[in-house]
Amino acid sequence: MLTFFPANAPFLVAAITGVALIWLIVQNITIRGLEHLSKRSLSVYLIHFIPIGLFHALDESYSFSVWHSMAVIVMYTVMWIPIANAWGRLAPRRDIEHALAWLVKR
Repeated sequence: MLTFFPANAPFLVAAITGVALIWLIVQNITIRGLEHLSKRSLSVYLIHFIPIGLFHALDESYSFSVWHSMAVIVMYTVMWIPIANAWGRLAPRRDIEHALAWLVKR
């Protein structure tokens, strides 16, 4: 069974394979618009668990196929690019990275 927590061997294999495939596909493509996402990587990492928890609640019986789950994960991953861009324009200093920097300066 593929579970996210704790990260078991099938999850790690699937995650590493997915990242490697994406890297092979996009390594020669210039992708613009990732600046805001890269500046908020910690915030996105922490916040992304909320919808994943809701998605898990929808499928407590594990009835989604691998392909259905994969499509949802790909769409969910790509969705963070416009969210981060809007976040960067509308609330550029409202993120965990800025909060931590503020705490360190105190």
